[in-house]
Amino acid sequence: LLMLAALAVFCFSGYQLYGFYREYKAGTDEYSGLANDYTGEDETEDLAALEEADDQAQSVAGRELVTVVENGQEVSLPVMNNPINFAELSSVNSDIVGWIRIRALDISYPVVQTEDNDYYLHTTFEGASNIAGCIFMNCYNKPDFTDQNTIIYGHNMRNGSMFGTLSDFQDEEVYNKSKYFWIFTPDFIYQYRIFS
Repeated sequence: LLMLAALAVFCFSGYQLYGFYREYKAGTDEYSGLANDYTGEDETEDLAALEEADDQAQSVAGRELVTVVENGQEVSLPVMNNPINFAELSSVNSDIVGWIRIRALDISYPVVQTEDNDYYLHTTFEGASNIAGCIFMNCYNKPDFTDQNTIIYGHNMRNGSMFGTLSDFQDEEVYNKSKYFWIFTPDFIYQYRIFS
């Protein structure tokens, strides 16, 4: 009798673990597909070149420059084409406000916003119910990322997806690989230097 009870617990636990595995895989497959279908092929090389140029305060060879005012001073920056196809992404989900890319950690996800901070906790970009949810912006922030502080939420997934690898930035080698993260919006490309 004890053996049958142990076998039943083992089978139930195995079924539960398989369910978690299916959920993780479904979320990972969805977001990999989105990245493949809606981001540009040369994106990683472009970002690396722009980050290196910024670190060394030089322009990127062969790029058109634009002059902007930053902290009261004119600065020449290379022009970058937006690698995200927002027109097609918004036909999949009209809540899209941007795309986050953290090159050092291979994080590349759409960012959505809705009227509450609960919906995307367990709903993917394509509307499927999943423990991975979606990366989403605080419902009280402006959707164009112009607030002084913009809060972006994402799960710390055990398989390393979503924001599951952010703690890797504690490793100086990872931080030195890329000190930036990027936010792409339909109108702008924001480059942020990680300072803490």
